[in-house]
Amino acid sequence: YYVKSEKLGRVNYLSGSQNLLRGNQSLFDDKYDRLLNFYIDQKIVSAFDTVQKKWSKNFSTNTPITDFWQYNKFYSSVDSSLYFFGGYGHFFYKNQIQRFHFPTGTWETIQLTGDRFIPRYLAALGKTKDGAYILGGYGSSTGQQMLNPKNLYDLLYFDVKTKSMKKIYELNVEGEHFAFANSLVINKKADTYYALTFPKHKFKSHLQLIQGSFLKPEYKFVGSPIPYRFHDINSFADLFYCTVSKRFIAVTLFRDENDRTNIQIYSLYGPPIDTVVKQPVKANNDVYIIISIIILLAFIAAWFFYKRRKKRLAV
Repeated sequence: YYVKSEKLGRVNYLSGSQNLLRGNQSLFDDKYDRLLNFYIDQKIVSAFDTVQKKWSKNFSTNTPITDFWQYNKFYSSVDSSLYFFGGYGHFFYKNQIQRFHFPTGTWETIQLTGDRFIPRYLAALGKTKDGAYILGGYGSSTGQQMLNPKNLYDLLYFDVKTKSMKKIYELNVEGEHFAFANSLVINKKADTYYALTFPKHKFKSHLQLIQGSFLKPEYKFVGSPIPYRFHDINSFADLFYCTVSKRFIAVTLFRDENDRTNIQIYSLYGPPIDTVVKQPVKANNDVYIIISIIILLAFIAAWFFYKRRKKRLAV
């Protein structure tokens, strides 16, 4: 998809049919200009050669459904590795941090130090030079779907060099709870981030862009809401920022009952305008009672003053 011209392009690959399994994800490695596709359960990363128009590896179709829906990922040039965070599958939220090392072609599960990474999915991730920020999600302390699952609003930082996690803060969310689209867009100069949020308890839902700060636990709604049909593992949403056109790009995917994936692409020019969210004002009966009493007492005092003044004039 060309953001500037708003047109779709197509590349026919010559390596035969590529088995893209449900739950696969892709990432563009801008350091080496390559498209990567991966399926965690089979521990395979396939790279697309744009010159020869071929995939380096294919996936086996003889495999159970994925155990890692809606996980987060990023490529680290520090150690030439792909990192995968969390996910959901078979009634369990995950907190594994998995690593694929390109030079050796090996996989490993990271032994994390520092603050705890609560099992989750539907979080947002944005990479930095030495690691990545992870914001919120949905999960539970035990990882079990049946035991007190809830929305998470913690901001964490994963350091690639030390393999440690640090909790920065926790957002205080009032009103309707929300989960996150897959990516954070980071503004390093302003110490701010942008993320797409949505209420996961609704099918006819919407995506709403927010702007948050890395320095303090606050955020604000910006831009217009985007239609989004959310049906758990049948839906996916992501956020990108095009530096050339200065546009935010929201992409939504929805797999319908006919086993077809519908893709919608939305764009928003930056910087986005603040959205005024009006909260309903709840009537406070105690306040009304107090005001009524004050008015009544004032009326009684005025009446006594009038009667007393009238009696004096009569004398």
